[in-house]
Amino acid sequence: MCLYGQNDEILFLFDRMGDKDIFEIIGKILSGEASKDEQLELHRWMQKSADNVNTFEQMKRVWDATHINQKISNEDRVFNKIQNKKLFLEGLKTETSNPKQLPNTLRKKGQFRRIAAIAACLMILISFPIYKSLVNTPENTHALPVLTHKENGRGQKSKVILSDGTNVWLNSSSKLSYINGFTDSIREVFLEGEAYFEVTKDKGKPFIVHTGNLKTTVLGTSFNIRHYPTDAHPTLFLEEGKVMYEYLKTSNETNVLLPGNGVKWDSKKSEMVEFSDDPLHWNAWKNNILLFDDLDFKTALEECERWYDVDFIIKGTPPTHWRFTGKFKNAYLKSVLQSMQYGKQFDFKIQGKNIEITF
Repeated sequence: MCLYGQNDEILFLFDRMGDKDIFEIIGKILSGEASKDEQLELHRWMQKSADNVNTFEQMKRVWDATHINQKISNEDRVFNKIQNKKLFLEGLKTETSNPKQLPNTLRKKGQFRRIAAIAACLMILISFPIYKSLVNTPENTHALPVLTHKENGRGQKSKVILSDGTNVWLNSSSKLSYINGFTDSIREVFLEGEAYFEVTKDKGKPFIVHTGNLKTTVLGTSFNIRHYPTDAHPTLFLEEGKVMYEYLKTSNETNVLLPGNGVKWDSKKSEMVEFSDDPLHWNAWKNNILLFDDLDFKTALEECERWYDVDFIIKGTPPTHWRFTGKFKNAYLKSVLQSMQYGKQFDFKIQGKNIEITF
């Protein structure tokens, strides 16, 4: 823990014992020395909470404001300045005593004091060789982990070919994040929404998909993962090959899934359970087929909203017992709604992207 206080006001920073390792990684990120594995580790850490994101951003601002990352030609000056914790903290106290020397963005009351405390923690915790390298490196750059993001809005679908040859079909309202080129030992992506994967085989490099609390590990296979914000839990279905999965929310056990099977949440058992199904139900969307498989009215409309990029305005109350099953390939929204009307009493009116449903 690092403390900084004045006038009985104490800021408690980095209260977790496990932060030391991540701060060492942050130091490497800022000095431009982090490997791709370390960049992924930082990305995973930042995904855990907004506080972690803020911590990194504060450290980065300190790095920028104090010019630590600039070229330093005098080795003795560097080592004298950071030779021990006491000298560094005293230096911070001296520098913060003269607000006129600070950048305008840091002159706000209390802001620089907090940032200075974070800088002290950073300097104390990260390894000394990183700073030694500042002397030997002509110029260092820093950045967040260089993640590539592929994102589809409503009504959009796309195919992404990763650097290893893996094909990913990304559904509407979905986002795929990954480090381009992957790393020397692992292939890792992060998914929000739904995607179908055809993974290139590489026994030496597992392919890992993070979807909420679901971690799926494969070597080479075809599978579909779905986890939209409206879905309480993720669903995984395997078409070919073999995958291992962990549901981190309930346990850290690793399970193996075989072709033609999937895993989904069972609300009655409060656990993930496996099921068998027709692969068509899980790969139809990538072939531009809108599939309703015994859906209730609300879920069917949610599918249409994502598929056609529209919004439904409901007037009245739909019967809760209504269920819808159907397959629509390259169909217009009007045709889908007309099919849903069969045997059901409701009217619809299409006004641009707003669809009015009346009971």
